[in-house]
Amino acid sequence: MEDDWVAPAFHKDAGEKAKLSEYLTKTALLAYLDPKSKDTMIDAFQKRTFTNGDNIITQGDDGDFYYILDSGSADAMISKPQGSPEIKVYEYSSGGAFGELALIHGEPRAATVRATSDCVTYALDRDTFRKIMMKQGKSDMQQRVSLLGFCSICLCSYVLHFVCLTCMFVASLPSAAKQNMSAKLTNISLAISSRRQGSNSGGAGAVRAF
Repeated sequence: MEDDWVAPAFHKDAGEKAKLSEYLTKTALLAYLDPKSKDTMIDAFQKRTFTNGDNIITQGDDGDFYYILDSGSADAMISKPQGSPEIKVYEYSSGGAFGELALIHGEPRAATVRATSDCVTYALDRDTFRKIMMKQGKSDMQQRVSLLGFCSICLCSYVLHFVCLTCMFVASLPSAAKQNMSAKLTNISLAISSRRQGSNSGGAGAVRAF
């Protein structure tokens, strides 16, 4: 997120914040937000209501909000090709979340979600959603790169320890076998050393592992 960017904030009492926090933990996309991003997102959700029969989102429209259904029910309908009769593909109830795909990919809505009763939703605007997800994505990548480096160093240390023990065994071998084994161990040691340098740099090689 930009240093000078300030997310919108809408007043919520402690009960509402706790409820939204629970909703987020049950949502695969947002369950692992860091605490600061999660608090920012909870504050930025705004309440929006719809009556029975209203389209909460409409297939083909630009994505503007991400929604969590607080109360009521809604059906997801798809028309393929667009303009043909709709087919019901999903039912939403309290805690159901939808609308993220158009925000993530910048593409038109892939389905219509229509209220089948009076609904209360929490809506998060596109700009806030994208900024928080971008920040979280960068944070996750940094953590993965750090973890890769840590795991590589631990693995290399283990292998080097194994090599040292093997060297003790090699010392007891006949001369011809000892010479052959020593050459192989030298190659292994060089490969490990090269791997450690690449891991500590956090370069492209580490990233490609994912």
